[in-house]
Parts: sequence; structure tokens; C-alpha cells
Amino acid sequence: MNIQLNKRNLSTDNDVMVRYKSLKSQLTINVKSEICSRLETMKILKEIKDNEYYKLDGYKSFEDFTKDYKLAKTQAYDYLRIANAIEEGIIEEEF
Repeated sequence: MNIQLNKRNLSTDNDVMVRYKSLKSQLTINVKSEICSRLETMKILKEIKDNEYYKLDGYKSFEDFTKDYKLAKTQAYDYLRIANAIEEGIIEEEF
């Protein structure tokens, strides 16, 4: 029995595997970056609400402020609950 390997296919398979590993690596980086960004957004929203900084721009309410940033009221308040839980030590911020 004489078996011959097609080097071209192996190269293509290797290229596919290299590309796949590169994509997974980038996905991991993007997910971590997105998580960091959301956590930072939560902290920012909490500070703005707690100190009523939104009034400095003439907003009458925190909800009016969040609308300009395309944040739904429920999303903004979910973020605030998480930020409060982090501040109180109920949730740990680990990466």
C-alpha cells in the first residue's frame, strides 16, 4: 500500500487552524474588553447619579440623561444595581 499526502491540503488545513486560533484569541480579547467597558460604564453611571452630575447639563432627571446615551431605563438601573453590589462587596470584580 502506497500512501501519498497532499501537501497542499495540509497547508490549507494548517492555515485554517491558524486562522481559527487567531479568531478565538481575538474573541477572548474582545469579550474581556467588553466586560471591562461595561463595568466602567456601570461605575460612571453610578457616580453621575449619586452626585447628580446630570443636573450640570440641565437634565431634570437621571432617566432623561440616560436617554441621550441610548440606555434603556431598565438597563441603566440594572447597571446601577451591579455597581452598588460591587461597591458593597457583594460582587467581586475579577479578571
